Amino acid sequence: MTVDGSKVTALKDPKATLYRRRDGGLMRKLTGEFTRTKHDKPQVVVTVNGIASSCNGQQCSYEYLQVQTPSVTSITPNTGVGGAKGTCTELTIACQGCSATSGENKVHIGDAECVVTSESATEIKCCPAQSQAGEKRVRVTVAGKGYAKGDQKFKYTIAVNSVSPSAGSVTGGIKVNIAGAGFGTTVDGVSVSIGNSKCTVKAVTMTQITCVTTSHAAGKADVVVTVGEGEAKTLASGFTYTTGNAPVITSVTSKAYAFGSQITIKGTGLMKSRKRRDTSGGDGIDITIGGKSCNVTSKTSTEVQCTAPSFPPGDFELVYELDGQGDAKFEGASSTIKYELQIDSISPTVGSIVGGTEVTITGKGFSNNITENVITIAGKP
Repeated sequence: MTVDGSKVTALKDPKATLYRRRDGGLMRKLTGEFTRTKHDKPQVVVTVNGIASSCNGQQCSYEYLQVQTPSVTSITPNTGVGGAKGTCTELTIACQGCSATSGENKVHIGDAECVVTSESATEIKCCPAQSQAGEKRVRVTVAGKGYAKGDQKFKYTIAVNSVSPSAGSVTGGIKVNIAGAGFGTTVDGVSVSIGNSKCTVKAVTMTQITCVTTSHAAGKADVVVTVGEGEAKTLASGFTYTTGNAPVITSVTSKAYAFGSQITIKGTGLMKSRKRRDTSGGDGIDITIGGKSCNVTSKTSTEVQCTAPSFPPGDFELVYELDGQGDAKFEGASSTIKYELQIDSISPTVGSIVGGTEVTITGKGFSNNITENVITIAGKP
């Protein structure tokens, strides 16, 4: 079949009929691409399930025009901190083709909004919201036009304003809050050192880091916060390590058993003074063995008892922390708790194949509660 294209005209809703000899007829609508016409301008096409749309009224043209494209030529300054107006580093953005109408210019630095404070066709001023330290692209969007061209970047810096408390024990264990800006929202990539000793980061928000100090010599120390790949800020002499406030442990039970024995700790300053206790009456004692809690059962300023957590045989470290006063100092006592559970002897060592032989087992770490001891021989009770 030959079709003369010069005689074909497009209808609003064209149809084609295909006849096959002896089989009757089959009627189908022509899909959009069969009625596509030539255009000098780019066309907008919607495709649904592989079917391209037709264009009603030939109004489907769209053009990318240089004259419609705003342009950012500079930003000043290109480094600073985010925050509310009055605390942030305000940016001045030189712009060609931006809008003089209030609310029609939007600015983002990375994923954070830069809140517009004044705007014209040639200049925008904005206050960047909080964001993690690092260099990020500045993007301006103008209503009715779209993105402005330009490759300007703004570098968020860290601010370290204060540390609370600003002093603590040389033994470490003091939970400190560092106030500032640009920290981020996760502990990943955030580190803190105080006088070259690690302060273990526990929580991070854009404006605060919570960390726990480790041991250090007495005296003033710089607080250094690092975020990401080397972005660091120092608060000179921001923390002071002191002596005298930390509890002192002079003796501690050296052995524990799997069934939960009592650990007795003796020393001085093991409880907060009445003046230093919190409003809920808490004593601030936190004892761990091998990272597990040793639950306090009795306490005085000179003796504390706790129930040892369960562990297999081995050596585990005891840490005694008094909130606000730090980790205890061990004087004449070891911080190692030795867990014991072992068999020393079995008598007799042979018996009847049908059982019934009384066997005596001696060793260490067995429970006084007979039901807590389970004995098997060759996997059988």
